[in-house]
Amino acid sequence: MPDIAAYAEVPHGEHTGTDTPYATRTTAEWRGLLARAVREPFLHFIVLGALLFGLGEYLEARANFSRITITRDAVAGIITNYQLQYGITPAGQQLDSLIDQYVREEVFYHEALRLGLDRNDEIIR
Repeated sequence: MPDIAAYAEVPHGEHTGTDTPYATRTTAEWRGLLARAVREPFLHFIVLGALLFGLGEYLEARANFSRITITRDAVAGIITNYQLQYGITPAGQQLDSLIDQYVREEVFYHEALRLGLDRNDEIIR
């Protein structure tokens, strides 16, 4: 490969060697470079490694996915707890707020389990 000084002596567009500057390469030359790059085993190794890494991350995220479902029994329990605590039945918007709070607590609980906060804790023992 010629050094940079060889390019400095040749006016732009007049260089005819095989190592032409990027701006003057033709489509056929780019295709040739791409064809050589595709045949490189190191490129195969990198692409396959990236695909395996991406697949592993996807499968791990999918395996750790937990769905929070709110059953009629859970809503009935929320209503019962509210009635026992305050002596009245929660209204529509208030019940929605209590259900949202329940979901938020479940999300925090699942996240704490995922982070391992339930292990090796002196207070929980």
